[in-house]
Amino acid sequence: MEQKNLIDQEISILNEQIRNINNQIASYSILIADKQDELDEAEDRFRALNEEYKDRIRIMEEEGSMSYWEVIFRASSFSDLIDRLNMIQEIAAADRRRLQDLTNAANEVKVAKADMETEIADMEATRQELDDANAELAGKKQEAEAMLAELVEKAAEIEALYGNIEAEEAALLMEIAQKEKEYNEAKYQEWLAHIATATTAT
Repeated sequence: MEQKNLIDQEISILNEQIRNINNQIASYSILIADKQDELDEAEDRFRALNEEYKDRIRIMEEEGSMSYWEVIFRASSFSDLIDRLNMIQEIAAADRRRLQDLTNAANEVKVAKADMETEIADMEATRQELDDANAELAGKKQEAEAMLAELVEKAAEIEALYGNIEAEEAALLMEIAQKEKEYNEAKYQEWLAHIATATTAT
């Protein structure tokens, strides 16, 4: 019975562990859904920036490749030269910003994917932990059922043994009663014989 109680306690602990693991899996599912949203947003931003960058490249190709030196040498005056230099710097800075934004967006996608993959891997590991716990629980339940069957069998054996002991005890009591009766009868006969002898002697 102590062994059965220990197994029942282990089953109770495993059930609690399984409940906790299921709660963890539910939390991971919510977290993964959030990470998926972050990834979708990052990919949308990357696609938008990529389209802008492609449009910029396409415009440059349509307008023809004109070197910065050509733009500078076409200046009609010193102030026009300064304006052209400023324009070139602004265009170059804008292109650098676009490229940096595109790089940042690509990195955001990469990080979001890595985060989501990490969460998915953690959830899969937790699912494996759940499978292991369920397998252990099934084993413990089988062990408990086997122990219970053994207890029932032992109880039946004890009951049968107790029935035999009661039958033997009843038979023994009857035998003792019979022996007492025979003893008392013998004593009575002996007493009668003694009385008869005494009377004859007189």
